[in-house]
Amino acid sequence: MIKFLHRISLLTICVLMLAAVTAANAQIRVDTDRSMQADIHVRPPKLNQVEFSASDQDFTGLYMENADLMLERGKPALPMLTGMVMIARDQKPVLEIINSKYTEISLKQPVVPSRGAILRNVDPATVPFEKGAIYNKNAWFPADKDIVSISQPFIFREARGVRVNVTPVQYNPVTNKLRVYSAIHAKVRYEGTGGANVNRGRSEFSRAFVPIYQKAFLNYASIPHRLSSVDENGRLIIIAADPLKAAAKALAEWKQKCGIRTLLVSASEIGGANAESIKAFLQEQFDEAGFTNVILVGDAEQIPTNKGENEKADSDPVYVKLAGDDHVPDAIISRISAATPEKVSYQIAKIINYEQYPSQDADADWYGRALGIASSEGNPPDFERVEELRQALLASRFSEVDSAYDPKASSGGGGYDGYPYPGGGYPGSFPGMPGGHPHFPMQPMPFSVAADRDSGSRSSLKDKVFTSVNRGVSLINYMGHGSTTAWSTTDFNCADCEKLENGLKLPVIISVACVNGNFVGKDSFCEAWMNAGTIENPRGAVAIFGSTTNQSWVPPIKVQAAIVSDFIINDTYKTVGGLMTNGIIKGLEIYGVEPKGEGVKMMEQWHIFGDGTTMIRTRKPEKISIEVRSESIPGESQAIVKVLDSKGSPVKDARVTCYTKNLTQMSSVRSNAEGVARVNIGVKKGAEAYLSVVGADLLPIVDQKIRF
Repeated sequence: MIKFLHRISLLTICVLMLAAVTAANAQIRVDTDRSMQADIHVRPPKLNQVEFSASDQDFTGLYMENADLMLERGKPALPMLTGMVMIARDQKPVLEIINSKYTEISLKQPVVPSRGAILRNVDPATVPFEKGAIYNKNAWFPADKDIVSISQPFIFREARGVRVNVTPVQYNPVTNKLRVYSAIHAKVRYEGTGGANVNRGRSEFSRAFVPIYQKAFLNYASIPHRLSSVDENGRLIIIAADPLKAAAKALAEWKQKCGIRTLLVSASEIGGANAESIKAFLQEQFDEAGFTNVILVGDAEQIPTNKGENEKADSDPVYVKLAGDDHVPDAIISRISAATPEKVSYQIAKIINYEQYPSQDADADWYGRALGIASSEGNPPDFERVEELRQALLASRFSEVDSAYDPKASSGGGGYDGYPYPGGGYPGSFPGMPGGHPHFPMQPMPFSVAADRDSGSRSSLKDKVFTSVNRGVSLINYMGHGSTTAWSTTDFNCADCEKLENGLKLPVIISVACVNGNFVGKDSFCEAWMNAGTIENPRGAVAIFGSTTNQSWVPPIKVQAAIVSDFIINDTYKTVGGLMTNGIIKGLEIYGVEPKGEGVKMMEQWHIFGDGTTMIRTRKPEKISIEVRSESIPGESQAIVKVLDSKGSPVKDARVTCYTKNLTQMSSVRSNAEGVARVNIGVKKGAEAYLSVVGADLLPIVDQKIRF
């Protein structure tokens, strides 16, 4: 039996999860001076222990609030704290540990070895806990010099950075002792110029990526930087298969009306429908003018994927490794995966309707509803993790969050330590304390897929999905097993997508599952959600985040939690691509930027099906009005637009775009704190133009005429 040395209530966990994903960073403070030297101060949280038996051995599990566990198979599963630090553009960084404080303690049982990253197509119960060679060494692990370490430098668009890894606990397997650190002071300094990935690119930061920089880099706020004065809303490149370019034109025009500078090209215009030409074109565009988003239009047979470094798997995200010789994405990439002009037009119509014609008044209640679907496997089981996401959504602005969970394992009257689920709710469970026990065994062990779900339960769960989606949900979180054609939990499959009756109540879906997005040479489950329905009878989803290959049990869960808890709930980023990319950056922070690590694996395997620039809606849209006047100045004209909400208060950060009828000229500015945007456009006095005003959670104003 698992013996818990500490206890925390499930309710407390749910409250804690609101700050869970970034709380690890709160333990690390980074101060940066003008020379870009970074002082790193670490105050680790309290270390907790749990003793348990597994693989016919007794072990001690270690966990800290808001820490993660090492995933190196056969090595002690020690807590770790991680973060990213921005560094000088052209100097060689080195890390120096200045001082530290620790206490030594003795253990009764050895620290449990990690089982590594287990794939979701493998039952964790079949993977034993095995001690590696390190358990025979009378030495501290990690070594004193490695309790704080930095990665090779990487370039994330305009910023150069390193990943910082802090291991606040050392273990000697022979003496069975721990060193538990209470304070660590380290410093990133420089030894001359050079080093990996010297940044010779643009020095001005893209405004569209500032929210991601703010979340990614611990020292962003303390670094002097300049923001680019152009492309405030980003720049979009759409690459379409030749037969699909005409159908993609509607999306390009709509995005320009939304204030996003957009370039639409066919495959033949850039050298052909092959990975080499696509990559070369994107690299050229990034180096010369820069961009923030890419949309590929066509199936994989028309617009091929690239190949990943980690698994050599089919990977669109590899196309946007553009700044530096590293594996951090430098733009947001998505795909409208459809093979015919009719299906492309249909997906685009869904996207435009979602943004331009949102539901209003009572019909908009569905924006405040969500759905969670989860298996009963894993430890904690998937349904506990999704339930914690559910509670966090309900504690924020969501009014209803439905659930479709596999039957819970029973243990003769409930879980341990007073919890309703076996092995659940213990200290450190994810994501309230994301360091958790992702590999400690439950009692009883998780049921197998076959034993856990009979045909009756599958039918009932599938009915729940139909009921929730048809009623309308803005967000679906899935966590469990998957296939190319279905979610294993619920058995909801490609054919079921066509049976939906949700109309234009289109959800955004985050799927933690194997191969839901495996679309090369076959029709995938993700594509089915996007292609389901017709112009006359729409249904399905507006976007889905799915993997082309088998996912691991734990790392993708951290990404999903970051997207939901830290970015959707906290309104950090409001586009589908921004949300998913923020999550991927969090995964790279926790699991590393090395090519064979779990961070890079997730970055390469997870794909956005849909349009990454789509503004996600999780609230009823705010009705707005505008007050417009115009002025003519030499060579151009200016529209002065004041944006007001339904109460007459100014609206900040609305995108106000002025454009000519044929979109040959377009200019966009965001409204200031007074709700005012001054938009200059190169037309003469007496000319006619148009205005659009869009923004997060706003009811858009589109194609309003203005005469200068």
